[in-house]
Amino acid sequence: MRLLLLLAALAATLIAQGGGSVQFRDWTPPPSTAKPVIACRQLLSQTGYDLSIMSAALTPATARRRSIAACSSWRSPRSTSK
Repeated sequence: MRLLLLLAALAATLIAQGGGSVQFRDWTPPPSTAKPVIACRQLLSQTGYDLSIMSAALTPATARRRSIAACSSWRSPRSTSK
């Protein structure tokens, strides 16, 4: 009896997860319309008392992703956010 209930619960779980047919197989993400707020080299000027931007470099766009600014930063362990 317990085995039957276990198998029924397992079957219900598998069916709820798609049952083998992938739901988003042909889905492609819409093109991004986001625009950068500040330029990559302007990130370096954002250094303050509790946050230091050590380097910022532009990573060029490829066919699979848009260009991003790779940033290396350091935050003071004593800084507090309000």
